Amino acid sequence: MVRRVRWRDEVSELEDAYERERRLLDELAASIASYRLGSRRIYGQWGVAGELLRILTNPFDGRHEARSQTLRMALVAGVLAELVLAGWATCMDASAADPVPSGRRWQRRVPGAVFVDTRRDTDGVLAVTRRPDAAHRWVAESVLRQPQPRTARDWIVDLAERKSPRLERSDLRLGFEIEDLVADRLVRAGVARRERGPRGQTRLLPADGHLTGALNATVRIPRMIAQGATLSTEDAVIAALMDRVGLSRRIRRDTTYRTVSLASTLPLLPADLRRLVQHAYAAFARDAATAI
Repeated sequence: MVRRVRWRDEVSELEDAYERERRLLDELAASIASYRLGSRRIYGQWGVAGELLRILTNPFDGRHEARSQTLRMALVAGVLAELVLAGWATCMDASAADPVPSGRRWQRRVPGAVFVDTRRDTDGVLAVTRRPDAAHRWVAESVLRQPQPRTARDWIVDLAERKSPRLERSDLRLGFEIEDLVADRLVRAGVARRERGPRGQTRLLPADGHLTGALNATVRIPRMIAQGATLSTEDAVIAALMDRVGLSRRIRRDTTYRTVSLASTLPLLPADLRRLVQHAYAAFARDAATAI
């Protein structure tokens, strides 16, 4: 009888040990899943424009890693690229009829014109205006308000110069609409924060624990190119834009990848995205400005 009781106690202890081990394994699996989710968040989930803003903003002091105007042009091109990738916009050569003072109309060629999808929902509202991202909505609505087609270069130059609406003095805004909207995307996602700088200016800094994520794209993209890995279309657009607007060295900080050619990603892009990147270069070259 004593042996049977002892045997039951041993079985019970084994069952308890098994249960503890199972719980530990479940916790480990949950931790691994959480880490992988965090890695996916860090490695490029913020869109082309979001990654560009992180690359071109110094994560330690919030300063721009490029001329402010160049950064904003890159952000507008990034948002347009996101709309093209999502199927909500195209960049194509088209003909447009312009009115002339005599009342007659003449045809002119519009190279790289931007067109936004005008599909409507069942209630008659333009579907594109219900995009969850505010930067997408702002760019799409700006294009739709223009009656005549305009080139991607013209849109990049125009939208990059539009300032944020005046708000309360205490409100932390970055000054220009496109930069504020893309920054909002990162702030809402919890990877960045706004704060007041020592001279009263607003700056964008990584949220706690996301400093590495702010730096990873500067190494991740050239490393993938050097290793011959297949880049996502988003990464290829980022690399091509950085190369065409003269900021390639900002994405090649690691000396190991100093000789990597970011220009090699441009031929891999679909035709409308290649056209968009070339128009971003034309917008930058318009003022013959330096990138840095």
